Amino acid sequence: VEKDNFLKQDAAQSETDAADLFEESVERERHAALAVSKGQTLEAKKDYAQIAQNEEEMEKLMTRAAEDAEEDALLVKQHDDKGRDIDALPY
Repeated sequence: VEKDNFLKQDAAQSETDAADLFEESVERERHAALAVSKGQTLEAKKDYAQIAQNEEEMEKLMTRAAEDAEEDALLVKQHDDKGRDIDALPY
């Protein structure tokens, strides 16, 4: 049950971190658009490079969250309604 809670918390944290990166990317995209309108293309390139890095990191975080959720689902199947490990019970 403790590992189950850890997996849920880890998945939730990964999703939160990915959402934070998404918000940062949106802000950077706005900044890049403003920089382009002012002719500051170097500044815009830096923003777009960071956005690309954020997208890679978001993908990793969401993959991790999905894997944790999948593992959590498997753990849930291994326990009965009282939290006992089904595999450890004698038949």
